[in-house]
Amino acid sequence: MRQAQGGVLLKSSDGVAYAVHLKADFVAEHEQGIGGLHHWIGAVDESIDGIGRYSMKKDDRTLSRAEKLTSLFTKTIRITLPDGKPLSRKLVGLRFGSEDEAGKPSSWLIRSPDVELSGAWDNRSFEIIGYTPEATQFIMELHSAILSGDFSLHIGRTGNPFDNGGLNISIASRIPEEQLLAVKEAHEGRRRLEDAAKATGIEDRVRARSQEVRGNEFNYFALSPRWRGTDETSVSEHPVKFWLNPIGRQAKSGWYTVEELDAWLEGHGPVVGSAMPQAFTLR
Repeated sequence: MRQAQGGVLLKSSDGVAYAVHLKADFVAEHEQGIGGLHHWIGAVDESIDGIGRYSMKKDDRTLSRAEKLTSLFTKTIRITLPDGKPLSRKLVGLRFGSEDEAGKPSSWLIRSPDVELSGAWDNRSFEIIGYTPEATQFIMELHSAILSGDFSLHIGRTGNPFDNGGLNISIASRIPEEQLLAVKEAHEGRRRLEDAAKATGIEDRVRARSQEVRGNEFNYFALSPRWRGTDETSVSEHPVKFWLNPIGRQAKSGWYTVEELDAWLEGHGPVVGSAMPQAFTLR
């Protein structure tokens, strides 16, 4: 695990805490996804739109696994206040994930009077520590929720109702209705984008071209779609364009239309630093 940059309680409009948000740091452990955690809780069905995609299954096998992988711990630490006076603070921590972490002393304590929450996570595990009465109470409630299957977790991104850049650890039944709707709409919007990107056929054409040519000239790290904006200056008959991050040095990374990517496959166009041919046909 790697330490979060900070932690905060997420609350509904009536002040009820429903989740912990651990802010991501710029480290590999926070950028590789949480597929292992989703495997632990049985949240592996991406055909589901809405918070159910990230929520724990309540079958006996998953509940039994969660009980083995979840541990609650308490600790009293001494901190020094700004005026130099010592203060004893009782904290509560929750650890979930790999059994290798169970029983180990926490490495993520922060000895500061101003901290509400701290934590860490990676692909297969997370730990959260509460320092205030409100935070410790929520962590104990979250522990009970995990054991009963009332639990969801996901990575927040731009456009996500939980904002971007962190791990959201939630009591599923407490998530406000407006947040549930926003998650569902985000999934439906993403599905529409993926369908539009697939309809262009460009990914299949790039894949086919890469198989015809030896080396990495047409291989890529990323070929990711987004909707074209109304202020786009490039001409295309398709509603999407793609972020290309190529492996080969001949191509330049950037946002390209389908037509510009097709030109790349023929050896010209902006991807390789040349002008588009006048007679290039829109597909």
